[in-house]
Amino acid sequence: MPMNEFWYDEPELLWTYRTFYMNKQKAKAEDDNYNAWLLGSYFWDVVSKVIYNNFSRRNGPALEYMERPYELKSQSEEERRIEKKKRLEEKIKERNQKIKEILKNNKKE
Repeated sequence: MPMNEFWYDEPELLWTYRTFYMNKQKAKAEDDNYNAWLLGSYFWDVVSKVIYNNFSRRNGPALEYMERPYELKSQSEEERRIEKKKRLEEKIKERNQKIKEILKNNKKE
């Protein structure tokens, strides 16, 4: 935040800058966490293939390290919406089935 804005502008502007900074730090931490997870996935892939190749008792070809990096495909907003709708429909179907069972049990009694 520029000094002039800090001293002479609205006090609420400080909180806007602070919120922006905190959101930026949170996004950076999430990116760092994802990158660490991805690095672990690559490491796991390498180590598991090396161990498998060294200790397997087969005479076939050895497993090789992948030629390309993992596909990083983020879901679009539309895909997320469709997936959420499907999960909701499944929950509704499960709940309807439970209600039918309860009603069936009440009729028997």
